[in-house]
Amino acid sequence: VAFVLAGCVATEDGGEDGQRAPLPPPGKGAGLRAAGLRVDVESSRADVWKVPRQWEDKDAAAGWLAKAVARGDTIALTNLGQSYIPSVFVAEDDGKAFALLSRAAAAGQAPAELSLGYLYFTGRGVAPDLYQGMVWTVKAGEQGLPAALFNISHGYFKGEALTQDNDKAAYYMFAAMERSTPVQKGRFAAEINNVSRALSAQDLSRAAVKARRWSPGPGSLSDVLDDANQARARAAKN
Repeated sequence: VAFVLAGCVATEDGGEDGQRAPLPPPGKGAGLRAAGLRVDVESSRADVWKVPRQWEDKDAAAGWLAKAVARGDTIALTNLGQSYIPSVFVAEDDGKAFALLSRAAAAGQAPAELSLGYLYFTGRGVAPDLYQGMVWTVKAGEQGLPAALFNISHGYFKGEALTQDNDKAAYYMFAAMERSTPVQKGRFAAEINNVSRALSAQDLSRAAVKARRWSPGPGSLSDVLDDANQARARAAKN
């Protein structure tokens, strides 16, 4: 299991994939929700996509997102940027993904922050930089995104971008699970099983209790940034 991008579709309420409000009726001014995304459109007709990534009109999807981006819609900016990574309805282009997601992340869109961290972790569209990847992941995590907390857990468990620490891996994994949908919990299952095997039942119970007391907010993951800084300094010496 590696750093994940899954489950980070932006929605109008700032949520993630699997945490969507009901679809509004299509029509002028009503908006368009595509895979959990609300995009205001100028047309009086709109096709509503019912299943994530199963787009009924890919050209129209790209066009509507582009119009929304031009009007300053940072949710659309996030989703358009993400669409270039797995090639949802546009040709895969890591450079465009990085440029768009950088703008959306700078505007505070948590799913964009998570996705930008993923690009830094994997070196897609930008030179690999584990520290910057963790910086943006922490920003998303402080907004409560489970996938961001999962990536922090992964960093501690594998010693990637952070110093290896099974106790902290378990803590952030439980923090992620506390905020996850059933679908997301399924995505994290393999990693939680690996972490569980590395710790005693007592240690796991302690981490779970502690994780339930954690709450998102600015500065809530400052200790992770401190650890990332220390890991970067050690790597620079080697």
